[in-house]
Amino acid sequence: KECLFVERIQDALRIQMEDAQARQDLMQQGSLKKQTAVLEKADGYNDALLLRMAQTYATLGRPREAAISYQEVLRRGGNSPEREHALIGVARGQLSQGGYADALTTCETFLRTFPQSPLVEQALHIQLQAMMAERRSSDAVKIANRLLADFPKSPLAERALFSRGCCEVMGEQFGAALQTFEDFEKF
Repeated sequence: KECLFVERIQDALRIQMEDAQARQDLMQQGSLKKQTAVLEKADGYNDALLLRMAQTYATLGRPREAAISYQEVLRRGGNSPEREHALIGVARGQLSQGGYADALTTCETFLRTFPQSPLVEQALHIQLQAMMAERRSSDAVKIANRLLADFPKSPLAERALFSRGCCEVMGEQFGAALQTFEDFEKF
């Protein structure tokens, strides 16, 4: 009888969790529909406003809504600073959603299109994270080295140095990793 009682409680909890997930999915769909409706009238919005909308959604942990606004900025074309931020935002969203190959492609597009942008270091850092997630340690080490060489005073340089050490461990380059972690301690 006790096992039957426990199974009923487990079933009730599972049903509650499924119902909560279904409600959350409906709310997100409603939010996406509202966002899409707003952007259908977006011709009157400037790129800066769309970018702020996207960044707000990203901050709120709503990457799908953020992606819609970022894509609208990108759809408009041009080489505006907002487009630079939108590409980085798209890459961050792809990275956070597990789309590592997509994030790498977006960063490569960014680096080709905006090689002198002040956001290059962020694009490199996103590439580094995506390569690490794909366990491409030797490629990740190259990106970390580039980030460290090009932006030694960047706040991301310390992270890049630590990431390089982790990649060296993944690649079983223990001597190099030991040196990197010693450098990291002095950083």
